[in-house]
Amino acid sequence: MEKIGSELCGICFDTGHCNLFTQVPLEEWLTQLKPYIIELHLHDNNKTFDDHMAIGDGSFDFGTLFAALTDKELVYTVEAHSPEDTLTSIKRLQKYI
Repeated sequence: MEKIGSELCGICFDTGHCNLFTQVPLEEWLTQLKPYIIELHLHDNNKTFDDHMAIGDGSFDFGTLFAALTDKELVYTVEAHSPEDTLTSIKRLQKYI
């Protein structure tokens, strides 16, 4: 990101993919990426399958994520795969933003 050197280019952090595909703790990801995160893809899972469940229905730590990013203006994309989970995610997202 530093080599690109543009404020118009940033990172999209995907909560479900972070929860599923890494052994690196969330805090470490946020320490390294926070300056560059401009968008969040928000969905949940239980670390076994890319379920795209509603926020809070799996094991991702949304409290830690949003506590670390309180000072940033971000684009939020809810990636639940059903209308019901999308509405649930939007309701639950309100407590964080």
